[in-house]
Amino acid sequence: MDAEREQFSAQLEKNISPNNTELGGQHSKKSSYFCSHCDFPSDMIGLLDPCAHVFCLSCASQMSTCAICRDEVAKVRIVKDMSQVFVSPLTLQGFSSMRELQEHLRRFRS
Repeated sequence: MDAEREQFSAQLEKNISPNNTELGGQHSKKSSYFCSHCDFPSDMIGLLDPCAHVFCLSCASQMSTCAICRDEVAKVRIVKDMSQVFVSPLTLQGFSSMRELQEHLRRFRS
């Protein structure tokens, strides 16, 4: 199982490079994000603070606790442009740069 996880993480890291803007299907030139909570596409997302999990704005604005990690939601950051956030395909957390996402994936892998 650890070998499979290592291989999967290595493939993700290879696919997520500064030259590749697809980011596992979550970040692309399209402006829609499929919410993991309601499973509907959305053009605006809500990034929960402090856990950084990402949902459509409709779902995020109704949460007092995160549906993924159960952390209490202090605030919801509204993201109107999907090019402003990089979503981890492993944890569904949002990051403000490709570099932050790559560091997150490296930490997840180790």
